[in-house]
Amino acid sequence: MVAPRVQLEPVPTDEYRQLWSQVLKNARIETGPKLKNPAISEDGLARGVVSALQEQRTYLEKHGGGIPAALNSVRLATDNSSNPPPSQRVTCHKPMIRSVNGKTTGVVFTPMAAHNVYKIEGCFFGDTPGIVELEGHTGMPRAGSGHPITIRLDSAPGAWSDNELTVRIDTGLSGISDYSATLVIHSAKHRRIELRGCRFAAVRGDPQLLTVIPSAWVRLYPNAVGSRVIRQLEYLSPTQDIVTW
Repeated sequence: MVAPRVQLEPVPTDEYRQLWSQVLKNARIETGPKLKNPAISEDGLARGVVSALQEQRTYLEKHGGGIPAALNSVRLATDNSSNPPPSQRVTCHKPMIRSVNGKTTGVVFTPMAAHNVYKIEGCFFGDTPGIVELEGHTGMPRAGSGHPITIRLDSAPGAWSDNELTVRIDTGLSGISDYSATLVIHSAKHRRIELRGCRFAAVRGDPQLLTVIPSAWVRLYPNAVGSRVIRQLEYLSPTQDIVTW
Protein backbone atom coordinates (compact mmCIF):
# COMPACT_ATOMS: atom_id res chain seq x y z
CA MET A 1 0.00 0.00 0.00
CA VAL A 2 1.30 3.45 -0.91
CA ALA A 3 -0.13 6.88 -0.30
CA PRO A 4 -1.49 8.96 -3.20
CA ARG A 5 0.87 11.39 -4.96
CA VAL A 6 3.97 9.46 -3.85
CA GLN A 7 6.75 9.51 -6.47
CA LEU A 8 7.44 5.90 -7.52
CA GLU A 9 10.30 4.34 -9.44
CA PRO A 10 9.44 2.42 -12.66
CA VAL A 11 9.38 -1.39 -12.47
CA PRO A 12 12.34 -3.02 -14.29
CA THR A 13 11.46 -4.64 -17.60
CA ASP A 14 12.04 -8.24 -16.47
CA GLU A 15 10.01 -7.75 -13.31
CA TYR A 16 7.26 -6.09 -15.30
CA ARG A 17 7.02 -9.07 -17.65
CA GLN A 18 6.82 -11.42 -14.69
CA LEU A 19 4.09 -9.35 -13.09
CA TRP A 20 2.24 -9.17 -16.40
CA SER A 21 2.31 -12.97 -16.76
CA GLN A 22 1.04 -13.44 -13.21
CA VAL A 23 -1.78 -10.99 -13.75
CA LEU A 24 -2.91 -12.69 -16.96
CA LYS A 25 -2.68 -16.13 -15.35
CA ASN A 26 -4.86 -15.12 -12.42
CA ALA A 27 -7.18 -12.79 -14.32
CA ARG A 28 -10.91 -13.43 -14.30
CA ILE A 29 -13.89 -11.70 -15.86
CA GLU A 30 -16.68 -10.41 -13.67
CA THR A 31 -19.89 -9.26 -15.31
CA GLY A 32 -21.90 -6.66 -13.44
CA PRO A 33 -25.50 -5.54 -13.95
CA LYS A 34 -26.45 -3.61 -17.07
CA LEU A 35 -26.85 0.06 -16.24
CA LYS A 36 -29.00 2.48 -18.18
CA ASN A 37 -27.61 5.90 -19.04
CA PRO A 38 -29.69 8.28 -16.89
CA ALA A 39 -29.19 11.10 -19.41
CA ILE A 40 -30.94 9.16 -22.20
CA SER A 41 -34.69 8.55 -22.57
CA GLU A 42 -36.28 5.22 -23.48
CA ASP A 43 -36.33 6.43 -27.09
CA GLY A 44 -32.54 6.72 -27.02
CA LEU A 45 -32.60 10.52 -27.17
CA ALA A 46 -30.98 13.05 -24.86
CA ARG A 47 -33.52 14.54 -22.48
CA GLY A 48 -32.95 18.02 -23.89
CA VAL A 49 -33.97 16.74 -27.32
CA VAL A 50 -37.03 15.01 -25.82
CA SER A 51 -38.08 18.25 -24.13
CA ALA A 52 -37.67 20.27 -27.35
CA LEU A 53 -39.69 17.76 -29.38
CA GLN A 54 -42.51 17.75 -26.85
CA GLU A 55 -42.60 21.57 -26.77
CA GLN A 56 -42.86 21.62 -30.55
CA ARG A 57 -45.63 19.02 -30.58
CA THR A 58 -47.57 20.85 -27.87
CA TYR A 59 -47.46 24.03 -29.95
CA LEU A 60 -48.84 22.17 -32.96
CA GLU A 61 -51.65 20.65 -30.92
CA LYS A 62 -52.65 24.13 -29.75
CA HIS A 63 -52.20 26.04 -32.99
CA GLY A 64 -52.81 23.38 -35.66
CA GLY A 65 -50.33 21.94 -38.07
CA GLY A 66 -51.74 18.81 -39.59
CA ILE A 67 -51.07 16.29 -36.80
CA PRO A 68 -53.02 13.15 -37.70
CA ALA A 69 -55.62 12.11 -35.13
CA ALA A 70 -54.00 8.66 -34.95
CA LEU A 71 -50.85 10.24 -33.54
CA ASN A 72 -52.55 12.32 -30.88
CA SER A 73 -52.10 9.53 -28.33
CA VAL A 74 -48.40 9.05 -29.12
CA ARG A 75 -46.03 10.55 -26.55
CA LEU A 76 -42.37 10.28 -25.75
CA ALA A 77 -41.73 8.15 -22.70
CA THR A 78 -40.33 11.10 -20.74
CA ASP A 79 -43.03 13.69 -21.34
CA ASN A 80 -42.60 16.05 -18.41
CA SER A 81 -42.59 19.31 -20.38
CA SER A 82 -44.86 22.25 -19.80
CA ASN A 83 -46.78 24.04 -22.52
CA PRO A 84 -44.58 26.67 -24.21
CA PRO A 85 -45.94 30.17 -24.85
CA PRO A 86 -46.98 30.91 -28.43
CA SER A 87 -44.40 32.69 -30.57
CA GLN A 88 -44.72 36.44 -30.65
CA ARG A 89 -45.83 38.06 -33.87
CA VAL A 90 -43.34 40.51 -35.34
CA THR A 91 -43.39 42.76 -38.37
CA CYS A 92 -41.19 41.51 -41.19
CA HIS A 93 -39.28 43.88 -43.44
CA LYS A 94 -37.51 41.13 -45.38
CA PRO A 95 -37.88 37.37 -46.03
CA MET A 96 -37.32 35.50 -42.78
CA ILE A 97 -38.21 32.38 -40.80
CA ARG A 98 -39.69 33.57 -37.51
CA SER A 99 -40.31 30.21 -35.82
CA VAL A 100 -40.78 26.48 -36.33
CA ASN A 101 -43.46 24.82 -34.20
CA GLY A 102 -43.36 27.88 -31.97
CA LYS A 103 -39.59 27.79 -31.37
CA THR A 104 -37.30 30.56 -32.60
CA THR A 105 -34.08 28.74 -31.62
CA GLY A 106 -33.01 25.17 -30.95
CA VAL A 107 -35.54 23.58 -33.32
CA VAL A 108 -35.20 19.79 -33.48
CA PHE A 109 -36.08 17.91 -36.68
CA THR A 110 -36.57 14.14 -36.63
CA PRO A 111 -38.14 11.39 -38.78
CA MET A 112 -39.95 10.02 -35.70
CA ALA A 113 -43.58 9.59 -36.77
CA ALA A 114 -44.92 11.30 -33.65
CA HIS A 115 -42.87 14.44 -34.24
CA ASN A 116 -42.21 14.82 -37.97
CA VAL A 117 -44.74 17.61 -38.71
CA TYR A 118 -43.33 21.16 -38.81
CA LYS A 119 -45.18 24.45 -39.01
CA ILE A 120 -42.80 27.11 -40.32
CA GLU A 121 -43.94 30.69 -39.72
CA GLY A 122 -42.35 33.80 -41.20
CA CYS A 123 -42.62 36.29 -44.05
CA PHE A 124 -42.28 36.51 -47.81
CA PHE A 125 -42.08 32.81 -48.59
CA GLY A 126 -44.06 33.48 -51.77
CA ASP A 127 -47.33 31.98 -52.92
CA THR A 128 -45.68 29.40 -55.22
CA PRO A 129 -44.16 26.32 -53.51
CA GLY A 130 -40.38 26.11 -53.43
CA ILE A 131 -37.94 23.73 -51.72
CA VAL A 132 -37.32 23.22 -47.99
CA GLU A 133 -34.08 21.59 -46.82
CA LEU A 134 -31.89 20.91 -43.79
CA GLU A 135 -28.25 21.73 -44.48
CA GLY A 136 -25.45 20.52 -42.24
CA HIS A 137 -23.07 23.11 -40.85
CA THR A 138 -19.79 23.40 -42.73
CA GLY A 139 -17.32 20.81 -41.49
CA MET A 140 -19.93 18.74 -39.66
CA PRO A 141 -19.59 15.02 -40.57
CA ARG A 142 -22.78 13.23 -41.52
CA ALA A 143 -22.92 9.48 -41.80
CA GLY A 144 -24.35 8.13 -45.04
CA SER A 145 -25.18 11.42 -46.69
CA GLY A 146 -23.31 14.28 -48.31
CA HIS A 147 -26.44 16.14 -49.39
CA PRO A 148 -29.04 18.27 -47.60
CA ILE A 149 -32.16 16.56 -46.29
CA THR A 150 -35.17 17.55 -48.36
CA ILE A 151 -38.28 18.21 -46.26
CA ARG A 152 -41.45 17.55 -48.21
CA LEU A 153 -44.50 19.80 -48.28
CA ASP A 154 -47.56 18.46 -46.48
CA SER A 155 -50.31 17.14 -48.75
CA ALA A 156 -53.04 19.18 -47.04
CA PRO A 157 -54.44 22.18 -48.96
CA GLY A 158 -52.80 25.48 -48.05
CA ALA A 159 -49.58 23.84 -46.84
CA TRP A 160 -47.58 26.61 -48.55
CA SER A 161 -48.46 30.27 -48.18
CA ASP A 162 -46.58 33.56 -48.09
CA ASN A 163 -46.15 33.45 -44.31
CA GLU A 164 -46.66 29.82 -43.25
CA LEU A 165 -45.56 26.36 -44.40
CA THR A 166 -46.51 22.90 -43.15
CA VAL A 167 -43.85 20.29 -43.97
CA ARG A 168 -42.84 16.77 -42.97
CA ILE A 169 -39.68 14.68 -42.80
CA ASP A 170 -39.87 11.23 -44.40
CA THR A 171 -40.35 8.67 -41.61
CA GLY A 172 -38.31 6.16 -43.63
CA LEU A 173 -35.22 8.38 -43.60
CA SER A 174 -32.16 6.42 -42.43
CA GLY A 175 -28.39 6.30 -42.69
CA ILE A 176 -27.90 9.81 -41.30
CA SER A 177 -26.62 10.48 -37.80
CA ASP A 178 -27.36 13.45 -35.54
CA TYR A 179 -25.89 16.77 -36.60
CA SER A 180 -26.31 20.53 -36.26
CA ALA A 181 -28.18 22.05 -39.18
CA THR A 182 -29.61 25.13 -40.84
CA LEU A 183 -33.20 25.17 -42.08
CA VAL A 184 -33.27 26.65 -45.59
CA ILE A 185 -36.25 27.68 -47.72
CA HIS A 186 -35.52 28.10 -51.42
CA SER A 187 -38.47 30.14 -52.64
CA ALA A 188 -39.75 30.09 -56.22
CA LYS A 189 -38.27 33.60 -56.59
CA HIS A 190 -34.79 32.19 -55.88
CA ARG A 191 -34.65 33.65 -52.39
CA ARG A 192 -32.69 31.79 -49.76
CA ILE A 193 -34.31 32.10 -46.32
CA GLU A 194 -32.44 30.58 -43.36
CA LEU A 195 -32.93 29.65 -39.72
CA ARG A 196 -29.67 28.64 -38.07
CA GLY A 197 -29.12 26.76 -34.82
CA CYS A 198 -31.33 23.77 -35.67
CA ARG A 199 -30.61 20.12 -35.01
CA PHE A 200 -31.39 16.83 -36.75
CA ALA A 201 -32.06 13.88 -34.42
CA ALA A 202 -32.02 10.45 -36.01
CA VAL A 203 -34.42 7.68 -35.03
CA ARG A 204 -32.74 5.20 -32.69
CA GLY A 205 -32.71 1.45 -33.25
CA ASP A 206 -32.21 -1.33 -30.71
CA PRO A 207 -29.14 -0.86 -28.45
CA GLN A 208 -26.03 -2.76 -29.55
CA LEU A 209 -23.28 -3.92 -27.19
CA LEU A 210 -19.86 -2.47 -27.97
CA THR A 211 -16.95 -4.80 -28.68
CA VAL A 212 -14.49 -2.08 -27.69
CA ILE A 213 -15.00 0.85 -25.32
CA PRO A 214 -13.15 3.99 -26.51
CA SER A 215 -10.55 5.06 -23.96
CA ALA A 216 -11.91 8.62 -24.04
CA TRP A 217 -15.16 7.32 -22.48
CA VAL A 218 -13.41 5.90 -19.38
CA ARG A 219 -11.78 7.79 -16.52
CA LEU A 220 -9.17 5.54 -14.94
CA TYR A 221 -7.20 5.55 -11.70
CA PRO A 222 -3.40 5.01 -11.52
CA ASN A 223 -2.24 1.70 -10.07
CA ALA A 224 1.09 0.61 -8.55
CA VAL A 225 2.74 -2.41 -6.95
CA GLY A 226 4.91 -2.01 -3.87
CA SER A 227 6.94 1.15 -4.21
CA ARG A 228 7.25 1.14 -8.01
CA VAL A 229 4.92 2.03 -10.86
CA ILE A 230 3.83 -0.74 -13.24
CA ARG A 231 4.46 0.27 -16.84
CA GLN A 232 1.49 -0.13 -19.20
CA LEU A 233 -0.55 -2.23 -16.75
CA GLU A 234 -1.39 0.83 -14.71
CA TYR A 235 -5.15 1.34 -14.49
CA LEU A 236 -8.24 0.02 -12.79
CA SER A 237 -11.84 0.57 -13.84
CA PRO A 238 -14.24 1.54 -12.37
CA THR A 239 -12.37 4.23 -10.48
CA GLN A 240 -12.00 4.00 -6.72
CA ASP A 241 -11.26 6.81 -4.31
CA ILE A 242 -8.78 4.77 -2.28
CA VAL A 243 -5.02 4.46 -2.00
CA THR A 244 -3.27 2.72 -4.90
CA TRP A 245 -2.06 -0.86 -4.71
